[in-house]
Amino acid sequence: MNLPVDGQAVPVSLPSGVPLTFEFDVFDGAGNYLATGTQTQTLQPNTNPVIPVGLVAVNPGTPYVDPLTGQISTGPVIPLTVSVITGAGMQPVVGAVVSLGASGTATAVTDASGLASFASAPMPQDVHVFFGGNAVSVLAFSGSALVVPMPETAPVSATVSINPPSGPTLGANELLDVYLTDGMSVLVIPWLSNPATSSIPPMRGPVGVSAMIENPLDLTPRP
Repeated sequence: MNLPVDGQAVPVSLPSGVPLTFEFDVFDGAGNYLATGTQTQTLQPNTNPVIPVGLVAVNPGTPYVDPLTGQISTGPVIPLTVSVITGAGMQPVVGAVVSLGASGTATAVTDASGLASFASAPMPQDVHVFFGGNAVSVLAFSGSALVVPMPETAPVSATVSINPPSGPTLGANELLDVYLTDGMSVLVIPWLSNPATSSIPPMRGPVGVSAMIENPLDLTPRP
């Protein structure tokens, strides 16, 4: 659990009656790593604890290792807000996944304003954003605020013709499934009629299309 206190009271629920280890890392206003300390204490129910911690100063330039993500930083550790917007319309993107570093342990999802916030982020930082089959990375970013434009996916209409004159026909007990893939995800559309209409989530082009005829009583589909 990471609790940036910044001199403020932070309510939190913790178990009582068992030893807990508290690790404190101290930074100055610019996010530079100054000191660290560890203390083990057993909390009691309905009691506000006072936890004495002996802080040990670190040498200037000492790399900081985030105890939760394992990220190593030789620069400052500061809060980071990532704003994800559409590339052309400049509108906030809701539901984009924002991940820091290579491990993916520090991840947030953009809110209704297109913002994803991290209480503490070691700098410099690699920022990766994923949405609608698109991925954008900003490498070695340093700063407290980053704006990431995402490629926009325009809706298009496509027609998939099934059962050309030379192709197979559906038997009485057979079903047809259409598979769409953009190389990152696969979407399966059960084909119930011809023509059939279906709405699909955003996918990057080009999109590959394949179809399989299956009989619920047969374990081997026909392409």
